[in-house]
Amino acid sequence: MRSQRAEPHSTAPAVCICPCHGPGRVVHPVPCCHSCPHCHQQVTVGFFESHVRCCQHESALIAAFVAPTKRSRLRSLLRLPRRRRQVLEQLAHFRSLDPRWVVPIASSDQHANRIEAILRSRGAPESCYVVSENTALDGQELKLGDAISQVVGLGMGTLISCIPSRLAYFEGEGPSDRCLLQRSAA
Repeated sequence: MRSQRAEPHSTAPAVCICPCHGPGRVVHPVPCCHSCPHCHQQVTVGFFESHVRCCQHESALIAAFVAPTKRSRLRSLLRLPRRRRQVLEQLAHFRSLDPRWVVPIASSDQHANRIEAILRSRGAPESCYVVSENTALDGQELKLGDAISQVVGLGMGTLISCIPSRLAYFEGEGPSDRCLLQRSAA
């Protein structure tokens, strides 16, 4: 957290030194932002819970389904806006998935409604988190059906995290690049 607090049990207000206030310090009764435990960005209180949930999804997605030798670098690149864009542009041809967790999708099931049904049969909840080359979808929490229908067949690289560290979907450039990513519950 980037706020300075008075002594414990004091009722003195916190002094916020976050960048949202520019170079000056602003005194608040409570801090206006908190540091995300995953990406360490300062996040406004009203958005903190959803931001942490999204970061948790993204961190878990990388930790569970990306090859061990690529995880650290990918995590650090995705946190930087300019580098994130460069990584996402390569997602359609992403070859760093850990093959142990890749589950091919039969050619007869390569349709949005079938892919959604398969994910639901494996425990996917109503909402999911999307990492995508499509900037309109990237970083969004969406309903699973909406995300799948907007991704399948467009040829834009996308990872959809359904259950953090356990279930996801990858859409590459072509139908042969579609797969589920699944790890059993530990």
